[in-house]
Amino acid sequence: MVFHVLNLGNDQRTIFGNDDDYAAFLRLFGQNQESAPMRVLAYCLLSNHWHLVLWPEQDGQLAAFMQRLTTAHVRRWHLYRQSVGPNHV
Repeated sequence: MVFHVLNLGNDQRTIFGNDDDYAAFLRLFGQNQESAPMRVLAYCLLSNHWHLVLWPEQDGQLAAFMQRLTTAHVRRWHLYRQSVGPNHV
């Protein structure tokens, strides 16, 4: 099955404020591909959210991929901004 996955910032806040934010996310995305391989059919990054079209090969692969990606992204986001937050980005 093919899945359309999206992630929206808390309160629709900006999560990609500049080119460095986009580049950092794409680096994380590539690193995640090495740890949790996934067939990526398409992606779109916007200032306050992103979309992925993914095609997992096995059960559980989608959840593992997304958990790694979103956790790494939120940690990088907070570290870069020197912020602490109880919620996701």
